[in-house]
Amino acid sequence: MICRHCFVKILVIIMALLLSAGCSAVPSGSEEPTTFFTSVTETETMPLVTDDVQDAPSGVLRLWWSKRTSLNPLLDVSESGVAANRLIFQGLFQIGSDQRLLNGLAEEISFDASSLTAVIRLRGDQVFHDGSPVTAADVEACLNFILAKSGNSAYAAGLSAISAVQVLDEHALLLTLNRPDYWLAYRLTFPIIPAASLNGKPFDLIPGTGLFRMDSYDSVQGLTLVRSGGLDKKSALRAIRLIEFDDLNDAMKAFEDDRLDLVDLPAVDYSRYVLRDSLRFGHYYSQEAVILAYNTRQKHLLNDSGRLVWLKRLLAVSELNLSGVSGSSTGTAVQLESYLLDGASYSEDQALANLGGGAWPAGSGQMTILVSLADSQNLFLASTLGEHLERAGISWQLRAESAEGFTSALAAGEYDLALLNVVLPAEPDPAWVFSNSPVPPLTVSELAGDGLPDLGEWLTRLQANAILSSMRDQPDTEVLAKNLYEAAVRSPLSVLLIRSAAVVYGDRVIGQSEPDRYNPYQGIEELWVWSGQSS
Repeated sequence: MICRHCFVKILVIIMALLLSAGCSAVPSGSEEPTTFFTSVTETETMPLVTDDVQDAPSGVLRLWWSKRTSLNPLLDVSESGVAANRLIFQGLFQIGSDQRLLNGLAEEISFDASSLTAVIRLRGDQVFHDGSPVTAADVEACLNFILAKSGNSAYAAGLSAISAVQVLDEHALLLTLNRPDYWLAYRLTFPIIPAASLNGKPFDLIPGTGLFRMDSYDSVQGLTLVRSGGLDKKSALRAIRLIEFDDLNDAMKAFEDDRLDLVDLPAVDYSRYVLRDSLRFGHYYSQEAVILAYNTRQKHLLNDSGRLVWLKRLLAVSELNLSGVSGSSTGTAVQLESYLLDGASYSEDQALANLGGGAWPAGSGQMTILVSLADSQNLFLASTLGEHLERAGISWQLRAESAEGFTSALAAGEYDLALLNVVLPAEPDPAWVFSNSPVPPLTVSELAGDGLPDLGEWLTRLQANAILSSMRDQPDTEVLAKNLYEAAVRSPLSVLLIRSAAVVYGDRVIGQSEPDRYNPYQGIEELWVWSGQSS
C-alpha cells in the first residue's frame, strides 16, 4: 500500500521516465472528432496534399502488423491485424465513427423476436477482387468457420448468440439465435472472404471486397496491397506494404528509423508517446474507458444512500474537469458517445439534482482509493479524486497494487473507490456499463454492490428505450438521455473518461486521414507519400 504522502514521489518518477523518452516540442494532431461529450484538446491540423504534388504519383505507404502464421483474416486476433484487414475486406455491416450502423455487403437485416431468427439480405452487385460474386454461401461458410474456431478468432465471442446458419437463396441467409440479441448487426462486421479460401494454404493470397487487394506476400518484404478499382487523381495512394514486427515496440523503432510511415497507437501506448517532440498525431477516441467503482457492498462506507449521493455529486465529471488527464483523454459521464444522444440536453448534473439530499457525516472514517500500480494515467487520476476529497474534508489513502494484487483486492472488496479499465463494446448500448461487470467473472453486485434501491427500475427503462432508439431513424434522444443519466447516478459504477488513441505520421506522409475507434486507417487512401526516403 502507498500512502498519499508518498504519491508525489511516485508521480515525479513516472514523469521522469516519460520525459526521458522524448524531446521538446508540442505534437500536432488532427481535427477534433464530432462528439456530444467534451472533446480532446484542439491541436494544429496536419497539412493537406499541396498543389505542387497533386500531379505526382504517391509512393508506397508502409504500415506494420504482427508476425503472421496465416493471411486468413478470420483467424487474426491482433489489433494490428484487424485494423489492416479492414483495408482489404468488408463485413456485412460497418460502424461509423458516431456508432451509427452502415451497410457493408448486406443490404438489410430483419429480426423476428417470436422465433428468435434474423434474415440477412445481401446486395446483389458485390464481387471479390478475383471477380467472383459475393454469395450467401460465402457468408454462411465464414460464419460457420468463425464459430468452429471460437478460440482462434477475434470475432467469435460476439457471435455466440448464433446457433445455426441457413442459406435461403443466393443473396439471403437465415440466422437462428439461442437468445435475443438486438445489437447483433454490430457484430456482423467480420471480413467476408470466398468460401474456397477457407480451405487454402496459410499464405495463399485471399481476395476481399475492400479498397485494396492483396498483390504479393513475402515474410521479409511483407504483404503488398494495391488499389482496387479506378483512381480519380494521380496523387491518390496506390500501394501499401504491410511489414511484420514482433510487437508495437519494434514497430515504433522501425518508425523512428524511417522504415514505417504510419503507426496506430492504442490508448495505453499513445499515453507513453504523447510527450515526444517531433511526432505528428491524428487523434481519435479509443474503445478504452476508465470506470470509477463505488463500493456499496454491506459493511462499507458507501453502503448508505446519503453518503453515496453526496459523493457522486462531489465526484461528478463536471466537477472533476478531466479533459486532458495526462494529455490523452476526454472526460465523460457515461460510456455512450453516439448519434443516439445527439442534441440531448439532459445531463448528469440534472439527474444528481433530482436525487436531492445526501450528506457525509463527520467521523465517517478514511476512504481507500484502489488503483493499479502499472497504470500511470490512473495514478494521476487517483490524485485528482484525492484532491477533491481533501477539499471536502474527507481523509483518504491510496492503495496502488500490482496487477495480481489489484484483482485480489477488488474481489475481496478491499476499497471504497477503485479505478478500472474497460474495453467498451462496439454497439451503442447505454445500459452496458451498468449491467455488465468490467471485471468478469464478478457480477456488478459482487464487485461493487447494488447502488441505490431504485437502480433496477431505471435500468429496465433504459434498456427498453435504447433498443427502440436504435431501431428508429430519429431516436427520442431526450428520453434516452434522461433514462441513461438517472440510471448512471444510481449505479455503483461511473464512467469517468474515454481514453484517446492516435495514429502517428512519418515525415514522408502528406495529408490527413480520419481515424476512428472502429477503423484507425480510415481515410488513408487520401494520403500522399514521398517516393524517396525522408530527410
